Amino acid sequence: MSIIQVSYGANHLAILLANGKVLTCGSNQQGQLGRISINQYTQNPNQYTQNPNFDYIDDTNFQNLKVVKIASGYNHMLILLENGKVLSCGNNHQGQLGRNYTNVTSIFNYVDDKNFRDIRVVDVICGPANSAIILENGKCLTCGDNSYGNPYKNLFQNPYLYEIDEDVMNDRYQQLDDIIKTININL
Repeated sequence: MSIIQVSYGANHLAILLANGKVLTCGSNQQGQLGRISINQYTQNPNQYTQNPNFDYIDDTNFQNLKVVKIASGYNHMLILLENGKVLSCGNNHQGQLGRNYTNVTSIFNYVDDKNFRDIRVVDVICGPANSAIILENGKCLTCGDNSYGNPYKNLFQNPYLYEIDEDVMNDRYQQLDDIIKTININL
């Protein structure tokens, strides 16, 4: 089976195959593998353990749809299905899973789409503890850690996907432009 995409997290790896299935391996301490692992020492099922062997993610909630894109953060993962819907799993302490709670989970569930219910998602991106989705209409929505002033709604922990605040983006571009001009003047 051909590999379509590879995505790395801090201590995990995900591989998207041409048949729309996803394999994962590595640390599952935060549920980022999207499946329950078997403890290699005790052989007992454990939701949060190390797993050096590749295995398929739990696609129970996918409704027989293919995965078309994967993205990994430090300890979380997003997947995009062929119908334009997004599911997430892993660490959600900063709200990076795009759900209305901040629990850790190894089960892929749909992100809260209250702000884009009727618009198809075309891309998913993960940062260390934040996530972004690109909508068919060209808008970008983000969630998760905002402690460094990422350009959305000035929220510190954001468990909901919100549209990027264009005024904040424009301010950041102006700040960057001013810095570049200052550097060029001093050269």
